[in-house]
Amino acid sequence: MGFFSGLFGGSNSTLNTNIPAFQRAAGFSTGIGEGDVTAASKWYNDILSGDPTKMAEAVAPETSAIQSETQQAKNQMAEFSPRSGGTAAATEGMDANTRATIIRLLGGLQSGAAGSLSSIGTTEEELALQERQAADRAAQQRMANWANSILGHGLISGAQTAEEAGELWATKGRSTQASGQYGQFGV
Repeated sequence: MGFFSGLFGGSNSTLNTNIPAFQRAAGFSTGIGEGDVTAASKWYNDILSGDPTKMAEAVAPETSAIQSETQQAKNQMAEFSPRSGGTAAATEGMDANTRATIIRLLGGLQSGAAGSLSSIGTTEEELALQERQAADRAAQQRMANWANSILGHGLISGAQTAEEAGELWATKGRSTQASGQYGQFGV
C-alpha cells in the first residue's frame, strides 16, 4: 500500500511519521514553555507593578531568608550580650539594615525585570514565527508531493485539458495559451 500511495497519492511515509512526531514534541514543549513563561512573566510583572503586596509576594523567599538571618543575629545578641543601651541600638541597626537589604534587592530586581520581560516577549514572537514557517514548509512539501504524484499529475493535467477545451469553445477555436501557466505545478 505504501508504494502505491506514494506513487499515486504523493504520500511520503517519513513525512507522514515525522509530522505527528513534530506536533507531539511541539505540543509538549509548548505546554512546558507556556507554564514557565507564564510564571516568569507574572513574577517580572509583579516586581514591576509597584504594588507592595505583589512585590513582597514575588520576593518572599529572599525576604524570609534575610529576616531569618537578622532574627538569628538578634537572638544571639540577646543571649550573649549585656543588657544595655548599646545592645538595643545594635538591634535597631539590624532592623534598619534588613530593610535596606530588602530595598536594594527589590531595586536590583526591578532594573533587571524590565529587560528580562522584554526578552521573554521577543523570544516568544521569534518562536511563534519559526513554528509558523515550519508549518508552512511542511504544507508546501506535502502539496508538492501530491502535485508530483501520478494522481496529482493526472488531476492537474485533467484540469488543464478541461480548461483549454473550455477556452477553445469560448474563443471559437483560438487558443489563449493558458497551459504555460501550469509549469509551476510541475505539469
